[in-house]
Amino acid sequence: SGLTNILPKELFLRIFPEALPIYNYENLVAVAEKYPEFANTGNADVDRREVAAFLGQISLESGDLRYVEEINKSTMCQQSPKYPCAAGKQYFGRGPIQLSWNYNYKDFGKAVNLDLVASPELVATDYDLVWWSALWYWNDERWNGNIHKVVGLPGGFAKATFIINGGLECGVNPPNRDSEKSRIASFKKFCELLGVAPGDNLSCQTADFPPKAL
Repeated sequence: SGLTNILPKELFLRIFPEALPIYNYENLVAVAEKYPEFANTGNADVDRREVAAFLGQISLESGDLRYVEEINKSTMCQQSPKYPCAAGKQYFGRGPIQLSWNYNYKDFGKAVNLDLVASPELVATDYDLVWWSALWYWNDERWNGNIHKVVGLPGGFAKATFIINGGLECGVNPPNRDSEKSRIASFKKFCELLGVAPGDNLSCQTADFPPKAL
């Protein structure tokens, strides 16, 4: 796959020396094959930039893969007829991209044919689901965009940050300015490691966000 050519196991282990056992390289590769276009567009620079962006985003979200559950746990239930919550269950961030909120667990569960509203903890305990949650989020059509489709294009990293955490980190005066700086620093580091230019317009803390048309 494109991923294994760009990110061989030796490099993955060097980048994430303290990764939790659940963040297993072989499982990542197996799950990535469910998304054949991920890091596999045929354009070497676009593909390397996508892997660098993926690594940059998950390293920020998961503390370099040292965490599989959010530190500050909360219920994160926004209940509606379409998106219920299960009694006693919490939908805090889990996995490398920190899948959060009951509606994301419902949609991801539908994609993998599991009831993750009833069993959200599976995202933090199943060696395939943990990676699948991130790659699903990355490749899925979301209300605010599709990360895979934009991330390799000019300004794509900023758009990826917006899709992942735009409400807190994007716009002219976001409540959480510093997280985005860490994302960008990680992205640049991984671009250098993978031998690709990061490009320009990496920040979503501009008047272009949120985009006028979604």
